[in-house]
Amino acid sequence: TALWFSLFPSELFSLTFSTEDSSVPPVFVQKGKDVLLDVDNVTEGFNLFVWRLEKESLSLVAFGRDGTSQISPAYTGRIDIPDNKKYSVILKNLQETDSRVYSARETTDDGDSTLVQHNIIVQDVVSPVQLELNSVSSSSHSCNVTLTCSTADSHISSTFRCIDQKCDQDGGNQSEITNSSSTLQVYLSNVTVICKHRNQVSSTEDRTDIQHVCSQLTGRSERDSTKCEHTGWIL
Repeated sequence: TALWFSLFPSELFSLTFSTEDSSVPPVFVQKGKDVLLDVDNVTEGFNLFVWRLEKESLSLVAFGRDGTSQISPAYTGRIDIPDNKKYSVILKNLQETDSRVYSARETTDDGDSTLVQHNIIVQDVVSPVQLELNSVSSSSHSCNVTLTCSTADSHISSTFRCIDQKCDQDGGNQSEITNSSSTLQVYLSNVTVICKHRNQVSSTEDRTDIQHVCSQLTGRSERDSTKCEHTGWIL
């Protein structure tokens, strides 16, 4: 088998593209999963076809015109070539360091060109969230509840006010970007407070019913009042 990686110098593919090129839409993949790097328009009779990392000289796999392939030692065990997708490859067990732009390049007698690019962004699943009660106060017609929506590296506190069965969130829906580039959000849906942590590949949430919290407080106040009156009767 010809050693294409050593026979063809990296200068042959010196054309580079920015990994932030808006013309290459991102494809989000969960960490540990596989991704198909697909290509359809390969020229018949090419001299060399290569999948490579854009802006770097490292190639993943090269194909000769006879259909034979050679996988780079750096990707041994991580590249599969599907039988029904000629020249497409499967990159396995993706990690955050695999977040790159992958280019399909071919060389013909007319020169070299880029056929397709895949902008792969690898994300881990988000960490769990917890919705905690900070404070609650209640009167006969209203109830104020402050809750904290928290995850491993971020938190949001928000206050909710209920008057005659109608609840609102101070300042409206609240969200922020965490240190891990995920989104933490706390918002009100009818009378339910939802704490959500999400990214492009996963989502987790915790929720609580405001009216349930308020009714518990109201019920406890009524029981305390009854207890005090009963004690007075004994005295």
